[in-house]
Parts: sequence; C-alpha cells; structure tokens
Amino acid sequence: MTLEEAIELANQGNLEVMSTLASYYYDQNEYREARDWYCRAADGGLVQAFIPAALLTSMLSRAARKVSGGDAIHDQDVYGLTKALQWIDRAKANGVSTDADGGVVQERALCAYVASKKDGSAITAENAISYLKEGYATPDKTPEVEIYLAFALYEASQLSAVDANLCFNLLKRCCSYTEKDEPDVNLGILDAYLGCCYLEGKGCSIDDNAAYECFLRAEQKGF
Repeated sequence: MTLEEAIELANQGNLEVMSTLASYYYDQNEYREARDWYCRAADGGLVQAFIPAALLTSMLSRAARKVSGGDAIHDQDVYGLTKALQWIDRAKANGVSTDADGGVVQERALCAYVASKKDGSAITAENAISYLKEGYATPDKTPEVEIYLAFALYEASQLSAVDANLCFNLLKRCCSYTEKDEPDVNLGILDAYLGCCYLEGKGCSIDDNAAYECFLRAEQKGF
C-alpha cells in the first residue's frame, strides 16, 4: 500500500489505517501529522490510539508553550488537553495500564494559567487555580506547576484562609528554586511576592523585617 492509498483509506474512516499513518509520521519525526492522525483515530474510538493521541497532544502543547513563552497557547489547547485526559480514562476503562495522566494534568494546568491571562479567554482565573491544584496533587509534580500555582493564588482577587496559607508556603518553597529548576521564570518575582505576603499578612503574620529581606533577595535576582 502506498502512502497516498493509506491516506485515502484513512480519510474514508478506516481507524486502523489512521493509526498506522500516525505511527509512520511519528517515525519520520513529523509529530504534528502523527498527533492529528492519532487524534482522529481516538475520536473514532480506536483504543490503541488513546494513549499516543493524549501523549502527543501534551508533548506538542508543552513544546509550543516553551518556544513561544505562552503566546501560542489559547483556550483550545486547554480543551484539547481535557479531551486527552478523557482518552486516557477511556484507555484505562478498556484495560490499558498507564501512568500517563499526571503529565497531561500538569500540562493542562499550565496552559489554563497562560490562557486565563489572555483577553477574552473563556478560561477564568478560578479555572486555572482549579487545574493547577489538580496538577499540584500529582505525585510527580514539577517545580513549574508549584510556581504557577503560587502565582495564580497570589494574583487571585480573593483567597480563603486555607488558600492564602497554601500561597505563602508555596512561595517560601519556590524561592529556593534556581534557574536550573525553572529557567523560564524570573525567580526574583517569587521573593517579591513573598515579601508582599509578609507585608500584608497574606497566609502569615505581618513581618516587616522578613519582607525587607525578601525584597533584597528579589533585587539580587534581578527583579
């Protein structure tokens, strides 16, 4: 069967051929084509396509977010990752053993935070916090998830006492991170936010001296 014949069969709705095409494009390092065919097969209900469709959706989202600094991320990325999580659930329901969901949960959380900052987004700050908390609850959470949950909580217009305390403790923890842990974030802002928590008593007792020390560290880190 030629590539053209395979594409014709896939376009006629043959799910197995869609998966074969996806595998072919993956081997050629053409990951977007591979994702698109895996996603079409997964949408059609092909069990063996669920996990690769989810993983490629997450991988390409992460790559776009890193390369663009978040500019390429929009609401549809959050919706696509939500669908990816549904595919993982369907795979598990069909007896497929996988621990792939943690990374997809975290990627959706980070995309939701980025999308929530864009004008006209249907993803709200509350949505972003909810998704970030889910990412934070995963056993293999990354420093990036912790940092952006701290940001989202700090920037929230209103916080419960529990969330204020979580925000404060996350900021304290994240202030110990270095560029090796998270090279894409101006880490000085974490110290500045922590200093503001001490000034305002957000999640902690007011402590002007501690706030001053935080602001000094933020300045030293170039913030």
